[in-house]
Amino acid sequence: MALCRFAPKEPIKEKKRKVIITLSRMNLTSPDRDPAKTVETNGFLRTLHTIRDILGHQHRVIDILKLDIEFTEWQVFNDIFSSPQKAKMLDGVKQIALEIHLDDFKNASAAERVAGGMKAEKVLQNLQDRGFHMAHTELNTAFQ
Repeated sequence: MALCRFAPKEPIKEKKRKVIITLSRMNLTSPDRDPAKTVETNGFLRTLHTIRDILGHQHRVIDILKLDIEFTEWQVFNDIFSSPQKAKMLDGVKQIALEIHLDDFKNASAAERVAGGMKAEKVLQNLQDRGFHMAHTELNTAFQ
């Protein structure tokens, strides 16, 4: 069993703790980006496919894929569902814990909110079509 953690806001040194936990300076995004070409992060920005390749986890089962990637979740899932081949990378994922961010819509026009809602609905429908089901939802009112 392996636990891999990718934290976009927490600068960490890459290291192994015991044998089962790997902390990495890679952050999940889409598309792949090199930190030398952006000032947004202090780690490499990689797709799920690339991260699995780098770690040698292409064919490993992921028990829980937890995503709290600060508004990038829509971009990541749109990329994953952009082709049947890319969507296959979710075949080995048993569960997804996903924090969804909708704050972008607070000051948006009605048309922008509808378009954003439709994009979010499409991602959630694609997840359901791949066999994932909503188990729990909770509104975070801390920043409302």
